[in-house]
Amino acid sequence: MAAAGSVVMSADGSSDSWENNKTNQVRLANEFLKHISTTDSCLSAKWGEDWVSVREEAACNCEIYEHFATFLCFTYKKNGDKHLAISSIRAVWGGVIHLASQRFKASTCPETKVRPLLWRARLLLLLLLRACALL
Repeated sequence: MAAAGSVVMSADGSSDSWENNKTNQVRLANEFLKHISTTDSCLSAKWGEDWVSVREEAACNCEIYEHFATFLCFTYKKNGDKHLAISSIRAVWGGVIHLASQRFKASTCPETKVRPLLWRARLLLLLLLRACALL
């Protein structure tokens, strides 16, 4: 019997909270793709409108994550009126990168291997720019 307040783990090591985080990350990535479909038809044609269907060459390219970070920092508003906290932006953005790295971890093409440290460095730059704009 699980103790009160404990997190129940499944056989593969995932918990309900981790599954909820992944669901939320994919939901925000889909909102991003929907936004792109209304603002940039060329990028939308390249990426599509469903995160789990984004092809490897797009999902493992820095360009999509640069646009996603910009969307999370400057466009997306929680409940339509409030930007996400920087810690939430980092968690969502890093989570989506992690999902892509897991999905394509067997890639044999050096050009499409996920490079999360490079993308995280670029996100930090965007976050610093946002913080400076708020001063």
